[in-house]
Amino acid sequence: MFVCSSPRAFPCATPTVRTLYLLVFWLISFTTCIAQSDRVLLLDGQRAHFGIPDDDALDYGEQLTIAAWVYPNCREGLKVLVSKQWCRGDYGYYLGIRNDRLEWSYNIEGNCGNPNSVRSQEAVFTELGWYHVAVTHDREGIHLYLDGAEIAIEQAEGRFTQIRNSRQPFRIGGYRFLSGTVGAFFSGLTDDLRVWNTTLTEAEIAAEMRAATPQTTAKPILALSYDDLPSGPIETLENEVASTPMLTATKVGDGQDFPAIVMADFYERPVSYELEVSDANCEVVTLGVRPGTFESIIWSTGQTSETIQVDESGVYSAQITVEACRTYVDSIDVQLGGGQGVVESISLCRGDSVRIGDRFYQAPFTLIDTVATADGCDSIITYQLELAGDEGVGSQTITTCRNEPRRIGGILMQPGDSTQLSLLSSEGCDSLVNVLLLYVPATVRDTILFTCDSTTAAIFEDSISVNVGETLQITTVNAGGCDELLSVTARVSPTLSILPSDTTVCGDQLNLSSLVGPVIWQGAADTTSALTISNSGTYTATYTAPTGCTYSESINVTLAPDRVYVPSAFSPNDDGINDCFSPSFALGADFRAFTLRIYDRWGGLLFSTNDPRVCWDGEGKGTAVDTNVYLYVIDYERTGCPDEVQLSGLVHLVR
Repeated sequence: MFVCSSPRAFPCATPTVRTLYLLVFWLISFTTCIAQSDRVLLLDGQRAHFGIPDDDALDYGEQLTIAAWVYPNCREGLKVLVSKQWCRGDYGYYLGIRNDRLEWSYNIEGNCGNPNSVRSQEAVFTELGWYHVAVTHDREGIHLYLDGAEIAIEQAEGRFTQIRNSRQPFRIGGYRFLSGTVGAFFSGLTDDLRVWNTTLTEAEIAAEMRAATPQTTAKPILALSYDDLPSGPIETLENEVASTPMLTATKVGDGQDFPAIVMADFYERPVSYELEVSDANCEVVTLGVRPGTFESIIWSTGQTSETIQVDESGVYSAQITVEACRTYVDSIDVQLGGGQGVVESISLCRGDSVRIGDRFYQAPFTLIDTVATADGCDSIITYQLELAGDEGVGSQTITTCRNEPRRIGGILMQPGDSTQLSLLSSEGCDSLVNVLLLYVPATVRDTILFTCDSTTAAIFEDSISVNVGETLQITTVNAGGCDELLSVTARVSPTLSILPSDTTVCGDQLNLSSLVGPVIWQGAADTTSALTISNSGTYTATYTAPTGCTYSESINVTLAPDRVYVPSAFSPNDDGINDCFSPSFALGADFRAFTLRIYDRWGGLLFSTNDPRVCWDGEGKGTAVDTNVYLYVIDYERTGCPDEVQLSGLVHLVR
């Protein structure tokens, strides 16, 4: 299948460097999609790994390149992809992932007393997915690569040295500790592991990343891919390089189902594990897991066998580990004896009875009975007989307006009267209730009306005028039908600000929004909240508030557009025409920060200045450069403008 590269291809680069990377890739005609195999190798991070017997071809001979596709499933701690080392005088190198960083460790002395390692400056494995990793090591230095691009590194331990010729096997997915045991197993997927005894360039590594077969002129000494292998557990990995067929990898360690060949989208496929009853009788149930392929299991009982037997009802759970950092949890409710512990509640009115079996019972009462289920097991049922409703004397308060009687249960009652009634409850049982009838006193509520100015009266309920500063007492009827006293006061509506303060914009357009919602802009017929401004000037808006009052305000807007011209070519031949390259800004433009940089097609810096008045004369490192296409990057901040601007592109130098 083909997978297009995503923006995470340059996770550690600044915006300027990312721009440089993309333009350099375009200049050297790289494609944007990468070839990825259908079948890949799954390492479970538990015990098993692969080993290739010691061979000088896999040792460092002053130049070494290792590259592979990886899909890390575990990124915390150290997970080793490949290694050729042992701290007991035989330490060579390893390539691995430690806490989301790519790490390369090496040693010239053969022990761990003075360890040396470099790692990526930033965490690069921040998301689950496929990554292409590579390392080169020669007498000039060490370089780490992610998705075909070199990444910034730091010296994590020790110093830069050459690498000892180790007699240890070349391990895939494991690391040998001082004790001799192998651990730090890689957990996840890997594909297209390749090793060269030469130093590949960044362009060559990018080409290898995008191809299913080796592409460079310097052929690898080891190449492992898995497209032609059947899915399932794998014991041996054959080297695809015809000149070194002896470099065959063999499985080391136990593990029946891992390592295995799987499809590249293995981690995107849904997987579930469920607990099930595999055998049962009235007293014992056998529990198991479906499907039965997993690395380990621990039950809530503490047992670790594939199946367990339980003889008590309850909820049982298990944690199933498929591979390192990949676990599933499920639970199952077990009831033994055909329903032991069932409780049935029955509500009865006082004096009523219910028949259970061949006898009658009255509430309150608890009966425990044993019955036989359809499968022949005993089932214990507990009957809880309870009195329905409150059969004592209850109380209820009913409200009415002052001097208004009400008929309750056939009795006419005045406010302040009380009586006892016999009512039928919701359960159908008789219930005595003491009823008290109370009147609701008149409520008092304040109401404030707003008017647009001090000389205009406010209107209450379309008929009553209330002057500013005046308070009227008005009697009306509330939602309950009783008297309500309103205290009505009139006030002048508060002043509103509807537009922001005068402003200057570093651009040729402004989207101006009001502070209060839809307004009518001067010269417009409809209301709108925002206005797009393309010219400096004074703009006026009118707003009608919910109180009915109208407000008008103006704002002065000054537009200061950022106009810049960057030539696409120049000719530094001293003829007085286009002899120097620099951007041209609008007259009067002032800067608080400015940088102009010129790069060659390989990313080398040729020229840099912080003075907008200085131009590039076509020289790099003191020497006139040839006719060619060069990359420029311009960063500047204008005085009075908040944002930094970056411009980049190509300029053609012609001599």
